Amino acid sequence: SYLIAIITSYVGGGDILVFSDALLRKTGNAAVALAVQTFFSGCSGAISMGSVIFYDIDDWSMTRVVLTHYVVIFLSYLLIGHFLGWLGPLADIIIMALCMAIMYFVIWIIMYIRYSIEVNRLNELIEVDRKHKIS
Repeated sequence: SYLIAIITSYVGGGDILVFSDALLRKTGNAAVALAVQTFFSGCSGAISMGSVIFYDIDDWSMTRVVLTHYVVIFLSYLLIGHFLGWLGPLADIIIMALCMAIMYFVIWIIMYIRYSIEVNRLNELIEVDRKHKIS
């Protein structure tokens, strides 16, 4: 989140801060802006990590789980990003949404491949163990 704030401050032509100029104007105090930024960045992370619980819902299809998880993360980022002044005009939001979707699905594919390899390895171990018990 601090990287995002630094980039938006730099692109906006202002001083490079760990929070946006808009947040500083809202709070009127750099220490308060930093505390608010840190708190809501933590909330964003907690929502992202907490929403992995959707993956534990066995009745849902993988598509539903992935899309629900992504939408929750995206909407929370959108709301928190708007409040913290990370987001600019609509064009910036659209670009951010596209970048976020690409990053999300690249990470998801990597994790899917990683877990598939692990599941296959465990299945092979189970099969070997089953053969040893039969013999």
